[in-house]
Amino acid sequence: MATTGELPPSARAGQAFIHDPKVADVTEVKAQIKLRFRDVRAQPCVVTRSFQLAQKSGGKLEKKDLDQAIQTIDEKTGEKVSVSRKCADINATVPDMMGVSKAILENVVFVHQEDSNWPLGEAATLKKKFDEIFSATKYTKALEHIGRLRKEQAAAIKEHKLRVENLRLQKDHASKLKDRHDDARDKATALGSRMKELQVRFAGMRLKGFSRSSQNRGGHLTPLPALELSKRFFTSVNYSSGEDR
Repeated sequence: MATTGELPPSARAGQAFIHDPKVADVTEVKAQIKLRFRDVRAQPCVVTRSFQLAQKSGGKLEKKDLDQAIQTIDEKTGEKVSVSRKCADINATVPDMMGVSKAILENVVFVHQEDSNWPLGEAATLKKKFDEIFSATKYTKALEHIGRLRKEQAAAIKEHKLRVENLRLQKDHASKLKDRHDDARDKATALGSRMKELQVRFAGMRLKGFSRSSQNRGGHLTPLPALELSKRFFTSVNYSSGEDR
């Protein structure tokens, strides 16, 4: 009772655990349990549980939990520190401080004499006891949780692989487009330079055409026909292109 908060067998919800008020001829009886122990750090601890059994009208008995607290010593200051049930779950805290599970405390360490023969009980009850002692249920739940996490991670990895493959394809496509852009830019630059060169050459040929025409016609600037200029220009261009080749 002091460690796990569980009443012993045949306690009738605590009415048979506390002194009967009818026997003492009073309306209520208060009781208290104190247990001194050392936790897993070898620090002294005291757990206190207070109860009350009151006699109601009609002879009905009612049990009430008054207070539950754990008293420890602060390692830094050395002062006593109390924690009530309002701040912590005493039934779960005490077994944790002892470093022993609730099932071992109830069925092994502080097993009641009426339940001491539980290893000889029915198979279903025996299996339940052993599962609680060895935390088989927690182990099974942990395996299920690990399996669920594994599936989730596998799905996430698969999704990320698909995303990486898609990004790789996009990167390859972008690289090809960049190469094509660079080639087109180089060709455009070359064509622009060639065009300027041809424009300069065309302008020079045009001036020569004006000069020859003026000499032949007595100093008057008479432009050559456009067809003749075009023929001379393209003949010169083809000739120079042949030299380049």
